[in-house]
Amino acid sequence: MGRTQFKQEYPLKQASISALWRMISTPSGLCTWFCDSMSVSGRTYSFSWKGHTQDATLIAQSEYEFIRFRWKEDVGTNSYFEFRITTLELTGTVALVITDTAPDDEVEDAQLLWDNEVVELKRRLGLN
Repeated sequence: MGRTQFKQEYPLKQASISALWRMISTPSGLCTWFCDSMSVSGRTYSFSWKGHTQDATLIAQSEYEFIRFRWKEDVGTNSYFEFRITTLELTGTVALVITDTAPDDEVEDAQLLWDNEVVELKRRLGLN
């Protein structure tokens, strides 16, 4: 079965870029909205949800712009997930663009999962 890469853009009103960066790039930030707990060893990030742990490698980042990870099981592929901060030109609104990859028959479920995760991110940023 194939895999599909998708991108979702989430406008975050007048979110602080530095606050958003902390939420997507630090263990303490990621634990507030994305995972239950995590640990970092070098470039390996171990994300945990309800006792299940999944390892990802930090493959690229540019401070206040983006951070990109590859899940351990995706090594050797072009699959990755990325959090990118952008400013929408027309409105000046800060937005988070999430790029991810999912099996072809699970793309809609993965998109809904990100929608739910970003609801919590917005809440933690005080944007709701």
